[in-house]
Amino acid sequence: MRTHLSTIAAAVLLAISAASCSPSSSVDEFRALEYEGQQMLTDGMWSEAEEIFTTLIDSYSPDDHDALATAYFNRSITHFQRGHIDDALADETAAIELNPSDVNLLATLHLNRSREYAYLDETEDAIAAATAAIDLDPDDTKTLTRAYINRASQRSNLGRFDEALADFDAAIAASAIDSDRTHARVSRAELLVHLERFDEAIVDATTAIDALNTEESEQRDGVATTTSELLGRAYLARASATFVLATDLNEPLNDVPEKAQRIKADLTHAIDLMSDDDPWVLGRAYLLRGTAHYFTLDDVAARSDLERARELIPSDDPAYQSATEMLDEIIA
Repeated sequence: MRTHLSTIAAAVLLAISAASCSPSSSVDEFRALEYEGQQMLTDGMWSEAEEIFTTLIDSYSPDDHDALATAYFNRSITHFQRGHIDDALADETAAIELNPSDVNLLATLHLNRSREYAYLDETEDAIAAATAAIDLDPDDTKTLTRAYINRASQRSNLGRFDEALADFDAAIAASAIDSDRTHARVSRAELLVHLERFDEAIVDATTAIDALNTEESEQRDGVATTTSELLGRAYLARASATFVLATDLNEPLNDVPEKAQRIKADLTHAIDLMSDDDPWVLGRAYLLRGTAHYFTLDDVAARSDLERARELIPSDDPAYQSATEMLDEIIA
């Protein structure tokens, strides 16, 4: 049975304060507490882990910069996982100011700050933090790849598309982990759709779909997450590009039933795989499938999808108006 947290913390503090305590016994107690904290992070016991790392921060020598930076880093994870973004940033800043000797740790701290700033919609700060991680050129390719992905996403948000594409390219080239490379490909496919480079988007999306269909789950930020959301985005990107290409080629979908079925199949996969955490993206999938049904004269299916799209898409979005116009024509 795991020793109760307060018992461990009390034992460490007693060992530190006791005059008879030897340096080696203090080190052993610290290591025991560090191990317990890591186990709690693995188990998702965020509050308990925070208490342990706070104890370590309060107990370490101010001159032990590496140990203090690691404890601040670990405590920042507990803050982030509970949605305490400002607290996470404060701990990451404290760790960076200690200038730890581990370049990979320092790069990861900057990477996580980039993530936090993105959550707060502080785009320029997110880009600067990701750039700081990249400039350190860490040996940890996972950190380097994700820094490129983060910076690409934020640059895309600012309309700096050429820079974003260059970052996605760099992420794919740097990655030694298939799941990270695939993540970059999906994001690049979505950007290529936006830039109307549809053939390239289809290649990226298809490569990602093939890779993701061979994986059951991926590990990100210490928390196991399914590949479902990413796979759904890949199917949506491929369907979007294929649909627009067919339209540009003046191919009425009811005249090319095989292509229509492929588009509908991709969109059905996307809808089944994606959650409603991002209603606009899910609404776009319903809108596109409803449009495909509309053009292939399947009015019943079209009406169902278009009504669902309107539930998910804000009423001031042009996509909402498109769904309304098609519905009006179906009902008329």
